[in-house]
Amino acid sequence: MPKLKVGTVFPTDAEDAQIRAGIVADPDTYEVTSAEDWTRMRPLGRPKATSPKVSVTIRYSAEVLKWWSFSKRQVMAGKPAWTRCCVSMSRSTRQHEIKGRSRF
Repeated sequence: MPKLKVGTVFPTDAEDAQIRAGIVADPDTYEVTSAEDWTRMRPLGRPKATSPKVSVTIRYSAEVLKWWSFSKRQVMAGKPAWTRCCVSMSRSTRQHEIKGRSRF
């Protein structure tokens, strides 16, 4: 069972009975009671990426970081700095591949 937040209030027995009666009365839902019911549920969260990103560590000069963080034209576009950096690197990679200078 997940950790509950401080101040979590559980329903009283009368409220719980009303909830269960509502579940039984609703034709579009049912109470999950078995392990089989839980295994049929859709998983929560983001789906697995077909091409996951790779974590790297890289060192940039202060000037480069300042430019990526505060470039007005990109801030106006509303994109986070590292998203803009990734998009720029992807474009550059594609341009080099078009020119026939791919390193892969």
